[in-house]
Amino acid sequence: NMSNAELLDELASACKVHKEEWAAMRHYSKALRTRFPRLPQVYFPCCDDKCTSCRGRAKMFCTIRFLADPGHIRPVERLKKVLQSFSYGTEIRQVATFFLERLEEKRASLKWGTTDLDRLGVTQAIREVSQTGDLSDLARQHGVSFASGPPGGGASTSEQLQLFHANAVAALHPPPPPPPPLDISLRRADGRRYGVVAAELGAA
Repeated sequence: NMSNAELLDELASACKVHKEEWAAMRHYSKALRTRFPRLPQVYFPCCDDKCTSCRGRAKMFCTIRFLADPGHIRPVERLKKVLQSFSYGTEIRQVATFFLERLEEKRASLKWGTTDLDRLGVTQAIREVSQTGDLSDLARQHGVSFASGPPGGGASTSEQLQLFHANAVAALHPPPPPPPPLDISLRRADGRRYGVVAAELGAA
């Protein structure tokens, strides 16, 4: 749970202790900037109390938090700017996946072994975002519209669920049948159309 205060305090302490290892932003910043240039790293750290209090490694701490818990960014105006840097909701999965790949590369080459990210469950939280993350609902809550949809033109997971719900409601409550066409033809006092009576008289 990335909103747990004790977990965040432990993560902040671990970032300071391992500032020359996995918590060194230099291992990720250039690669992230090259791969995702629309996500300005100047937005990190944000103004959340936990992020600003992590002196010395605030940028790394906030970046890790964002990958596991995108909605923590403060103030709301900055969160909106961060959301606007994405083209579609599920693009966050690519960012999280890329970070994990970079982490594993450095873990192998620098022999970090098991890190506090693993011990605290942060690695797993980021992995879950890489698999199912979607910023669509968060963006909608703050009035942010994405520039485009996922590659291939498909809808985001959230949009697919909304469409499914709409179709289900439509199936349960079909619209009423249209009314019969209005008969505006002239009729006699006995209710028969003049055209029909004339045809009968002509046949006679």
